[in-house]
Amino acid sequence: MISAVIPTLYHPPQLAMLLAVLEHDEVEVHLLESGIYEHRIYRMWNEGVRRAKGDYIAVLNDDIKILPGTLPLMARILEAKPKLGVVYPDQWAPLEAGLPEKIQIQLTEGSARVGGMAGFCFMFRRGLMLPFDERFNWWFGDDQFEFDVRAEGLQVGRVNGLPLSHDQSTSAERRKDELGPLIQADQRLWRQEHG
Repeated sequence: MISAVIPTLYHPPQLAMLLAVLEHDEVEVHLLESGIYEHRIYRMWNEGVRRAKGDYIAVLNDDIKILPGTLPLMARILEAKPKLGVVYPDQWAPLEAGLPEKIQIQLTEGSARVGGMAGFCFMFRRGLMLPFDERFNWWFGDDQFEFDVRAEGLQVGRVNGLPLSHDQSTSAERRKDELGPLIQADQRLWRQEHG
């Protein structure tokens, strides 16, 4: 069973299409309203994970497009590769290409400044269950999670050729006004801890 955690702030048009894909793939969905959680996205992620019943848990933005079969494929990869803690799609692969016939995983290393993981669409197995760092509000908590996964001796992998589309144009301007102070606080905390 797969669960998906989706925080939403503006309910962009992509959300309805994403929910239709998840329904097709029989994914359990936990939609969390941002305002209830004071726009603290990592608090929402943790709450969604607490509610999730699936063996595999995906964290998704509300403004992405994925193909039917994407999350089941990611779950099968995690099941087959116990050393992988987290997998995520290739944000540069076009949706028109379809799901890849041959799976290629590129292990990402991250760095002290920026991690490699796409925080808007990733999956991990229930056994990992690391909490997301709620000291961060809107940015860098996914990078911190990536480092925490590696500290557990696990790997983070991008599924090459697994397509994804991420379009922030519907809400980018409003985000600057509403989330700017939260993001600035995150940047200060990240610099203090990671240089």
